[in-house]
Amino acid sequence: LLRSTASTSAATTETWTFFVTLHQTIVTAVLSSDRNVATHGQIAGIIDKDEIQIEMHRLRTKINPALCDIIGGPPFDFGQTADILVDGTQDPGQTCDGISAGFGFTMKRAQLGQEVEVEAIPPGPCPPEAP
Repeated sequence: LLRSTASTSAATTETWTFFVTLHQTIVTAVLSSDRNVATHGQIAGIIDKDEIQIEMHRLRTKINPALCDIIGGPPFDFGQTADILVDGTQDPGQTCDGISAGFGFTMKRAQLGQEVEVEAIPPGPCPPEAP
């Protein structure tokens, strides 16, 4: 789940949520001796280019429903960014279908509270037959 906040005009700010599955995920961090802080954290994995294409189309059409019939195209054509297979292997005989991704983080011990429900993927404005 990634969130992006963007201004659509000087007076309006919207938060757009999009969901991305990170395949073959690896999480690493260096823990402090008291285990209260983690530094040099990294979350790395592979994003399926088709999954992000569909999710970006859903997000784009939420911003502007007139774009329902347009699939792919700039700036949402992820085919040329694929650099690995989704299963984590490299095979010169196959077309890459995954995008390497990595995120850095630092964290510290927190007081845990109530569990929260994971947000459902909201429907987009396009008819069901559109991607």
